[in-house]
Amino acid sequence: MDLQSEHEKYLCQYFNNRPVFVLNYPRELKAFYMKNNSDEKTVACFDLLLPEIGELIGGSVRENNYQVLREKAQKIDLDINNLY
Repeated sequence: MDLQSEHEKYLCQYFNNRPVFVLNYPRELKAFYMKNNSDEKTVACFDLLLPEIGELIGGSVRENNYQVLREKAQKIDLDINNLY
């Protein structure tokens, strides 16, 4: 399950109402084009959470290997003929 707004706000409260970075989400929760970490379970990404706001910004490392990108797209039944 991905984090919802109330979860994000709770994390900030838990850490004394300070900004929090959440890193390396499970691969299944994020977009196929995000680069896998070496554990093959998570992806190289982050969200910056702010108290009373939740997610302010997020980012990730994008997969740059065309073959890996094609394979990941095929696994989710994306039409790879549109990938250039």
